[in-house]
Amino acid sequence: MSIEIDVLNGDASWQRAEPLHRAVWGRHVVEAQPWAHIEWAHADLRVLIDAPDDGGLACHVGIYFRTITWNRHKVHVGGIGGVATRQDCRRRGYASLAIDAAVHTMRANDAVKFAILFCEPHNFAFYEARGWHPLHRRSVLRAALRANPLRGDDAVRLRHRPRPARRQD
Repeated sequence: MSIEIDVLNGDASWQRAEPLHRAVWGRHVVEAQPWAHIEWAHADLRVLIDAPDDGGLACHVGIYFRTITWNRHKVHVGGIGGVATRQDCRRRGYASLAIDAAVHTMRANDAVKFAILFCEPHNFAFYEARGWHPLHRRSVLRAALRANPLRGDDAVRLRHRPRPARRQD
């Protein structure tokens, strides 16, 4: 069995991703969350993995590129969001594969200095196991937090530190 991973333009691929988002993040789920009032940005790129049974999309990860101000300097950052895996496709490694593909895609963009994501506390261990680390410096997120009224205890902010390049002798 082979798994095909597509990295596509965000707007052009939304029609393909939308049914999965509605299934995973239906209105009844979102309305119960403290972040229900937030209007999320559309992904710049999307990582999509089809289910092996040809039953549609199994997993989605959105990739976001933004320029933020940190210590009065413009910094290019990448972000991950909209992570969704179909209920019957969970615990098979699809989200890990899609997140890895998203990180590799962001690393290919030499301008991105680091990646960031927001998650609920119950997802922290999942992301930490995949190389994400807590970000404790609020100054980096000041602009994002103004637009996103989540309190610090509503979301865990994580960043992905690039691993040093391996020397090839």
